[in-house]
Amino acid sequence: MPSQGTRQKRPFIARNASSSLRAAGDRAVDPTSANGDGSGEGLWHQARNELADNEIGRRLISAGADDEGSSNLRYYGRFVVFGGVIVGFAVPAVSELLKPFLSVLLVATLVFGLLQVDFERLAGFRKQAWPITGLLFAVLLLLPVFVALEAKVVLVPYGLPQGIADGLILAALSPPLLAAPAIAFLLGLDSLLAFVVAMIAHLLAPLTVTFLAQWLVGPHLQIDSVELMSRLTLIIGAGFAIGLALRRIPLTARVSKQHRGVVDILSIATLTLLAAALMDGVAEIAINDPQYVLIAVACGFLLNPLLQLLGAFLFVKSGFEMSLTVGLLAGYRNVGLLIAALAGGADQEIIAFLAIVQIPAFVIPMLSGPVLKKVKSIGFDTP
Repeated sequence: MPSQGTRQKRPFIARNASSSLRAAGDRAVDPTSANGDGSGEGLWHQARNELADNEIGRRLISAGADDEGSSNLRYYGRFVVFGGVIVGFAVPAVSELLKPFLSVLLVATLVFGLLQVDFERLAGFRKQAWPITGLLFAVLLLLPVFVALEAKVVLVPYGLPQGIADGLILAALSPPLLAAPAIAFLLGLDSLLAFVVAMIAHLLAPLTVTFLAQWLVGPHLQIDSVELMSRLTLIIGAGFAIGLALRRIPLTARVSKQHRGVVDILSIATLTLLAAALMDGVAEIAINDPQYVLIAVACGFLLNPLLQLLGAFLFVKSGFEMSLTVGLLAGYRNVGLLIAALAGGADQEIIAFLAIVQIPAFVIPMLSGPVLKKVKSIGFDTP
């Protein structure tokens, strides 16, 4: 039993076992290590063979290989998804073809997000109800209100188009991406916490998005509260219902647990099609009003890091890892959910901005990874 001082603060997804064993072997043969006598490579093989002699060891080795493959898929998958953005923008016929399936693709992303998670790991978060409640309050209420004040009181008087201002508010109202746990995993953050918050935020979205949108955006929406809530409930409810139902089917549960790469591939394919569908109409607006598109892209690239910094700052005393995880959840929002729910119920300028603001969500993870690794290498943390 570890002492209180050495006990970890909260559960975290373990790194793959085979990489850990290899790292141990590398340290053993490292001449600068305490026991670097040149026999480490043999010790590593011996340890691995001993693990393979029992069932638990075989599971660890297998899990390590699966985690490594899954990590590689998720790493390269973000480039594939960004390719969907480029294709959807450059070939309008593709995005136009996929647009009618936008709601279906959103439901599918929720389904695959639920299939990728080990619910047994969630039990530990029952004891963290209050911290998670505070986190949800900040992400779903505090930050959107801050964005609304900045957009309407500061930016609009200085010439920001009203459509972009309303789009900024609606983007900040969206729940965190269910793909946020995958981004957190790639960046070495708390992917399990990211999933818990993103899942609860989606379940609350029909209420939070509906009432806050009517309050903060109001007249510029041509859809009443009941209709908006019904659409959000249908999309989110269908995704959760199908995902949870599939988890109860033995074959699906076995595939999602033992062959996570298959689910990852399907998830990446769905996200790629979704990214292409979200670009519908953006190319036409770029031709007719390039200034609007440039302003929208600039605002999108500012909104994401701004929300990340604000979210991280609010929870900086909770530790480096948690604060960065909160920042990630605050910055990466499921704006596509609002595009589908607001179809025909908002000005075209707002819908166009919501589509454009998705572009930074696909680009920034590629840029933030090296930066975050450099920051983490400093070893900074809060007590």
